[in-house]
Amino acid sequence: MKEGNRLKAISLTITGSISQLTITLFMGLAGLIILQRPIASSGMISSFWLDVLLWGVAAVLIVLTVFYFRLSLLIRWIDRMPSSRSYAWLIETLEDFNATLLLRLLSLSALRFVVFIIQYYLLFQLFDVHVNLWQTWCVVSVSFLVMAVIPTIALFTDLSLRGKVSLLLVGLFSGNNLGIGLTAASIWFINLIIPALAGSLLILSIKKMLANPETTPEEKLRGT
Repeated sequence: MKEGNRLKAISLTITGSISQLTITLFMGLAGLIILQRPIASSGMISSFWLDVLLWGVAAVLIVLTVFYFRLSLLIRWIDRMPSSRSYAWLIETLEDFNATLLLRLLSLSALRFVVFIIQYYLLFQLFDVHVNLWQTWCVVSVSFLVMAVIPTIALFTDLSLRGKVSLLLVGLFSGNNLGIGLTAASIWFINLIIPALAGSLLILSIKKMLANPETTPEEKLRGT
């Protein structure tokens, strides 16, 4: 991929990330509102900080949604900045993103979120964690919200945090800590480790092909 196209692709990737974050915040806020009373009653977090979290997430969600559907305004704003004008071309492709396309992208992000919910529910059933689909949606939505608010970099740190959050939230409905932990580890393995290994193997195979290109028929004739 050419350098210019690569940088434009980064801009498009950022748009996809904003779409996924918007869905995560929306679902997490809804789940947090539903679980507000059980969470406060459990002493997991004080009512004051829970309210702060609710209003904070709501404010960020509103700003993010406006920003998401007004990407063209960002482009115009950057164009007016002399120091940043040389980099404005990186997001020129975002001007082609109309509301319909952005809604489709949000729909795909929502579908991806639903897939995660189904994964969690099936694994909960596999490991004998007795929660229904509605409870699964609530706890997973809040878990993803916490993961978005407290981002992690290291894979193993991510697993540890994911496990702790899952134990606290799913523990509101089930006491099977082992099953909850196994579910969190399985989700981590399925969605992070397997894709990472597959991507690494693909990159290695491509590098090997480029380093050892097949001999052309003309070269074979010269060799004989």
